[in-house]
Amino acid sequence: PSGTPSSPAAAPGSTYGPAMPGTPETPTAPDGSHQASQVVDQNDGTVDLLYEGADGSLDHDWYIPGSSWAGPTSLGGATMGSEPSTVNTVAGTVDTFWEGQDGDLWHSFTTGGTWNAPVDLGYGTLGSAPRAIGQANGTIDVFWRGANDDHLWMAQYTAGVGWSSGAVKLGGDIAPGTVPAPVSSVAGTTDVFFKGTDGNLWHVYSSNYGTSWSTAASLGYGTLGSGPTATGHANGTIDVTWRGANDDHLWLAHYTAGVGWSSSARDLGGDIAASTVPAPVTSADPTTDIFFEGTDGNLWHVFSNDYGQSWSAAASLGMGSISQPLAAGQTDGTIDVFWKGTADNHMWHAFFNTGGGWTTTASNMGGAAE
Repeated sequence: PSGTPSSPAAAPGSTYGPAMPGTPETPTAPDGSHQASQVVDQNDGTVDLLYEGADGSLDHDWYIPGSSWAGPTSLGGATMGSEPSTVNTVAGTVDTFWEGQDGDLWHSFTTGGTWNAPVDLGYGTLGSAPRAIGQANGTIDVFWRGANDDHLWMAQYTAGVGWSSGAVKLGGDIAPGTVPAPVSSVAGTTDVFFKGTDGNLWHVYSSNYGTSWSTAASLGYGTLGSGPTATGHANGTIDVTWRGANDDHLWLAHYTAGVGWSSSARDLGGDIAASTVPAPVTSADPTTDIFFEGTDGNLWHVFSNDYGQSWSAAASLGMGSISQPLAAGQTDGTIDVFWKGTADNHMWHAFFNTGGGWTTTASNMGGAAE
């Protein structure tokens, strides 16, 4: 039925995408997690964090496996109008997208060495920050809210073919001040969630690498207090999260492959700070973690070790006064969480290692974030 993902294929998908202009590389095995984010962790331990600097430029911090953090460094380019959405499929290749101050979709990428100069991909005027997702075959989809009609729009890159000649309208009506939440679970399948202008959770999906899409349909679940965020596992499991409209709690809708959507939303507790959204992430199967800024300003966390069937109680990880968290995970269970400092605008970092647990204090990475 409309609004329900199709049965998954056997092979896993990936949220990451290849270099866009020029000759695309042949994709290898998927190399990351299953949600849109500003940060990507690769399976060799490389971490890339992209963000808008205080001067409006694209700034970059990165971790070199077996060595240390490098950066921040400015990648320059056109003045940014939004935070970026960053993806990676082929090992070493990182692509990042943002809305320029001219309203267009902008893009920069690296294949493991020097970053290419930012390029204006056009596609008219965006009505929100873009959110990107990709597949291991090189397909990448970028989504945004329309500037004039509130609809869900997308641009698509197909490996060996290039970018779509124009943006594609997928319909629906996205609530002002929110952005779409794309997610990849299994190969060929992409789901996109958004808060409708009626306050409900809406959904479109494709099970053929974005060649065709379902009609936008409401999943219900009452009134959302924020835009949704989402993550998925390679077995087809999808978790969609949001801030409650009446209680500030963390709420969740769950999809199980072969079963369907949960009959009602689940209250996971906690108290999420106003004007922020949860940051869900998958790392080692079957684990899902969800991070959020609490109303006390600390970093809070819930997790599931059984594909979202049961969840821990919401608990504070501390880390001092934070802002909107950003998260990414590796298949070995490593998780990185970042945020902009509230007192200094520096980027801050906490991480989890399997067997080692959480860092007890956050690391100041410096820089000057917008």
